[in-house]
Amino acid sequence: MKDLVEILKDIVKINSMNPPGNENSMVDYIYNYFKDHRGKLIIKHKENRKSVIIKINGSTDETVSFIGHIDTVSASRSDGWKYKPLDPVEENGYIYGRGTSDMKSGVACMIYLAKKLINVSTKKSYLFVFTADEEQGGMGIKDIMDKGVLDDTDFFVVPEPTSLNLGIKEKGALWIKFILKGKSSHGAFPENGVNAIDMNYSLIYKIRKSLEEINEKDNLLGWSTISNNKIVGGVQSNIVPNLCESYLDIRLTPKISNKEFIKIIDWAIMDIKKEYGQESSIEYEILNDREAIEADLDNKYIKDFREIVEKINPEFQELGIKYYTDASDIIPRLKKPFIIFGPGDENLCHQVNERVKIKNLKIALKIYEEFIV
Repeated sequence: MKDLVEILKDIVKINSMNPPGNENSMVDYIYNYFKDHRGKLIIKHKENRKSVIIKINGSTDETVSFIGHIDTVSASRSDGWKYKPLDPVEENGYIYGRGTSDMKSGVACMIYLAKKLINVSTKKSYLFVFTADEEQGGMGIKDIMDKGVLDDTDFFVVPEPTSLNLGIKEKGALWIKFILKGKSSHGAFPENGVNAIDMNYSLIYKIRKSLEEINEKDNLLGWSTISNNKIVGGVQSNIVPNLCESYLDIRLTPKISNKEFIKIIDWAIMDIKKEYGQESSIEYEILNDREAIEADLDNKYIKDFREIVEKINPEFQELGIKYYTDASDIIPRLKKPFIIFGPGDENLCHQVNERVKIKNLKIALKIYEEFIV
C-alpha cells in the first residue's frame, strides 16, 4: 500500500484538466489500485468522461459516502508556474502541482482510506465516489444521482479544500445567459433604433436593485452577489447594436432560493421589454443551477465529526463555502446531512503555483480515519 504523499504525487501527474475534460486515466489509476477488490464500479458518462465508485460493505446498512471530483481546472507552464503543473514537487513542507489543493489532496485521502478499510471490519458501509466534471457542468455527480447510487447514504463527507476548517454552508450558483435583441440604426440617429447593449445595462441594473431589496448578510457566506462576467455585442462604433449576449454569475446564500430569484429575473425582463418597446426581446438560458445548502449542526453525524476535528485541530473554524461543490447537486435532492472538510487551501484553488501543505494532508487523513473507526 502506497503512502498518502505517494498517492497524491501519482494522481497530480495524471492530466485530468477540464476543459477539455478527460478523466479516463484518473479512473484507470483508481480502478487498478483496487483491482483485487470486487466492490468497484465505473460509470461512463460520454467519451473520455467517467466516474468510479469504490464500495466497502459494513455489517449494517448505515452508509457514509465520501464525494471527491477527479477533474481539475486547466494550467500551463506559460501561466507563470514555478514548476511544471503536472510534475509534483515537494518543497518547504508543500507539494506543488495542479489539483494539489482542489482537490486531489482530498481524493488521495479517499483512495488511502478506501484501501485501508478493505481489510477492516466496520459497522458502517462506505462509498468512495470519484466524480467527473465537477469543474464544469457536473455531469458526473448528476448521472450518479440519476442512477440512485447515493439514495441510501446517511451522511456525506466532501473533502474539498477548507484548510482543515469545517464547511457547514455553501453558496448556490446560478449562471444565466441572456440574449437581448433590439433594432439597428445609424449611430447618428440612435432614436431610430433599439440598443441591445443599453438594454442589457438596464436589465442588469434592475436585477441588481431587486437583489438589494431582499439581500441579507449571512454570518459565514456574506452577501448574495451578482457579477456580469461576459458581454458580446455590437458591430462597429457607428451602428446601434441590435444584438447582445450577456452572462451573469449569481451566487446566493441559503436565505434566497434560486427558484425565487428566477421569478425576480422574469419580472425584471417584463419591465425592461415594456420600457424598450415591441421591437425588443429578451430570452435567457440557465447554464448552471445549484441551490445553496446549509448543514444542521444538531445532526449526530455532524456532531461526531466536529468533535474529532476539535480534538485534533482545535484551531478550526466554521466555514462558509463560496464556491460550489458536488454537494450542491446532492443535498437539495436527498436532504441528507453533510460536511465539507479537506486538506487543501481554498485560496490556492485555480491559482498559479497551486500547492497543499503536507502537514494538513496528514492531519486531514487522521481526522477521517478516526471518524470511520
